[in-house]
Amino acid sequence: MAHVDPEYREQLEAAAVRGESDLLIAIGDAIRRFRGVREWEQKDLADKLCTSQGAISRWENPDKNERGMNLRTLVRVALVLGVDPWTLLLLPPKPLPPLSGHAGMEKDY
Repeated sequence: MAHVDPEYREQLEAAAVRGESDLLIAIGDAIRRFRGVREWEQKDLADKLCTSQGAISRWENPDKNERGMNLRTLVRVALVLGVDPWTLLLLPPKPLPPLSGHAGMEKDY
């Protein structure tokens, strides 16, 4: 395994955490929006997914200390909402900050 600069590794991990957080927030917003279009309360969606209202609340309002939903759950939510799972992931493009300190990554990230 090649030596990886510890500072670069920290930058990469921090960028991944920010990216994951942004994605979870966007997915939560999409779930809330599609649930609202159907005029469903969180409890209605929870009943259809055989889960708790608390789970729906956590997905719609992700906390940085909690794990996000897995892909299977994302697909189940989309199916119950009547949308293609990609719909919950298709977000407006957002520029990402470049990572410094690692050759070649400045342009590709």
